[in-house]
Amino acid sequence: MSSLFANAQNQEITTEINAVKLSMQGAEIVREKEMTLVPGTTRLTFVGLSPKINAQSVQVTATNEVQVLSVVGKINFLARQIESPKINALRDSIALLNLDFQGINDYINAFSVEEAMLKENLKIRGEANGLQISELEKSADFFRIRFREIYAERSKLNLRKAKLQQEITRINQQLNELNAGNRYTSEIEMTLNAKTTKTTIVKLRYVVNDAGWSPIYDLKATELDKPINLKYRALAYNNTGIDWNDIKITLSTSDPNAPAMQPILRPWMLNFDANEFMAERNQGLFLQNNSNAWQQSAGRTNTIDIAAAETEGVNIRFETIEISELDADFEIAELYTIPSDRKPYSIDVNSHDLTADFKHIAIPKLDKDAFLLAQITGWESLNLIDGPMNVYYGDSYIGLSNLSTRTLGDTLDLSLGRDRRVLVTRVKLKEFTKKQMIGSYQTATYSYKISVKNNRNQAIEIDLEDQIPVSTIKEIEVNAVEISGATLYDNTGKTKWKMTLQPGETKSVVLTFSVKYPKNKQIKLQQTKQMVTPRYF
Repeated sequence: MSSLFANAQNQEITTEINAVKLSMQGAEIVREKEMTLVPGTTRLTFVGLSPKINAQSVQVTATNEVQVLSVVGKINFLARQIESPKINALRDSIALLNLDFQGINDYINAFSVEEAMLKENLKIRGEANGLQISELEKSADFFRIRFREIYAERSKLNLRKAKLQQEITRINQQLNELNAGNRYTSEIEMTLNAKTTKTTIVKLRYVVNDAGWSPIYDLKATELDKPINLKYRALAYNNTGIDWNDIKITLSTSDPNAPAMQPILRPWMLNFDANEFMAERNQGLFLQNNSNAWQQSAGRTNTIDIAAAETEGVNIRFETIEISELDADFEIAELYTIPSDRKPYSIDVNSHDLTADFKHIAIPKLDKDAFLLAQITGWESLNLIDGPMNVYYGDSYIGLSNLSTRTLGDTLDLSLGRDRRVLVTRVKLKEFTKKQMIGSYQTATYSYKISVKNNRNQAIEIDLEDQIPVSTIKEIEVNAVEISGATLYDNTGKTKWKMTLQPGETKSVVLTFSVKYPKNKQIKLQQTKQMVTPRYF
């Protein structure tokens, strides 16, 4: 606790950050200081603050009937933030390397001067008359040897110089990685008034730019009879110029720079969703196996470089997402340290066990493996935000998916990848596959046997899908000869079997169809796919 006297010179106050309310773009910083004021007016200056303060956001309160008379913010270009020992060590290394670099340049310049002098002396001796043959030979040997020595030493020095320059460049890149730029600070000056001697807590609250967070999820499934765990995390970054050390963090979806004026309620006009087709396509979340999947996902637009927001040499990107109109805050129980180095740091938000129903899907015509699908319920009340999701099954990383809450219904369908303990085969039955000529038409018949075996130690449900062709002209007639009780979708030709298989059980179905068409016409009845292959001749 410090005592400050009225009419004294301005007192500089250093504080620690008490809490941070981190929004997706920007952060609200809270600092507190307990002190004793004597009667009268006292001037205080809170120093060592971020240079990226939003001046209009500064709020100062004081307890115990102490009055705040004025608040003024300013940047102090002379007061720099104390840099870490690692940054200081790197700067010392650069200073020593630059000294060596300059020494090499001095040697090179000295050799250049000597070279010029030798060339001038050689010219003078060449113009002289009456030199003996022996003297000319000695002179030529001397100049040849010395020039060779100069050129050899200068080549060695240039090589050392290039290596030093590479080392200096690497250290500068590391300094840039540590955000060791011009880390100047700002200050907030305030005037307080106390009628009597008061012990007060002065609370300073302000918003800083160049900080934010984005959601990311880890979804882990283990066994078919156990819940799925959804871990909600945040990737937070700090580029405010001030490190956040062991502080309490609250993550928020609110806008810290929202205006103070009351909002205006405007008409709510309804129309059909222009992205409705995306909802149909995204009924299941399918895995992406590249790092750009999240940036390329549906519903995200307006990608801009954060460099446009006064960030030096950084590759962080902003993206626009849709969130609930009701702000949500997530208070983080543990304390976190987030240095001001532009790097993303993971913050654990919460974890939930969700009920899931599992089933398998197999389309052996396109892929020989069965795929495990989890149908998750109970996610709607978790205040989830659109974000990338790492998917794990057992001890295996399946891939990266996208959680898009706008396109989800009551059930979240998620592919957990291939399940190689469920075997699926599709073979052509040659005895039933044939072609016949009848009059001016020919009929082609194709028959397939599809088998599924459950090698798991528990029962499974599986949707088995295949198809028959669909005719688009009246001259071509397609008939489903045998579909083994499948559901046939006439408009698409898709056939679907729903099966339940006990452990070790195998079930088989037969798909047979015929196509009748004019014999003087050709149609493609065997579907193929394209692959790129090397060609050697």
